[in-house]
Amino acid sequence: MITEEESLILQSYMMVSLFAELGNNNFFSSNYFSEMKFGFPEIKNLLQANGIDNQGSLIMSLYAMLVVPYELVQKRYPSEFSTVNDFLKSKIEIIHDTYTYTPDSSVYVFMYHIRNAVAHCRISFIPGSIVIPGSIVFIDSNRNQTKQFEGKLTLPDVCEFIDKLQREVMFKVIKDIQSRQ
Repeated sequence: MITEEESLILQSYMMVSLFAELGNNNFFSSNYFSEMKFGFPEIKNLLQANGIDNQGSLIMSLYAMLVVPYELVQKRYPSEFSTVNDFLKSKIEIIHDTYTYTPDSSVYVFMYHIRNAVAHCRISFIPGSIVIPGSIVFIDSNRNQTKQFEGKLTLPDVCEFIDKLQREVMFKVIKDIQSRQ
């Protein structure tokens, strides 16, 4: 039996997987896409112009792959989340941080900040060049904005982060479901 939390995680993950596979299979170049009718036709042109791998799909992927599982199963998979957080520790460039951490602070501190930034859409994209990859800045602050975290990941590192979430967390959830059936 799949729990409600697992169902939400699986459905979110399936949609991210669908978008990725549509991109891998050049869906916007297909006959099927060219013959599709849209309720708002301008969207079709915008989709073709921006492609599947765009800022919006990245935000949706981060929400589905980080925010949803972090909220629902983070306590069930502490080792997996710790592994992903260790990856973030090695990759994130801290721009600004006024939070104070104690030795017993949560090991998920970087994931927590990234999760909050994505959930509240406090991210900005920095374009790259041929030599320097683009990056994303994640901003998190407490409710009264007396503390703030600002960190930056390159786009290749964000893609690797999503891949780590898939391999460490999503695959673990799926394996646990399969083992019960």
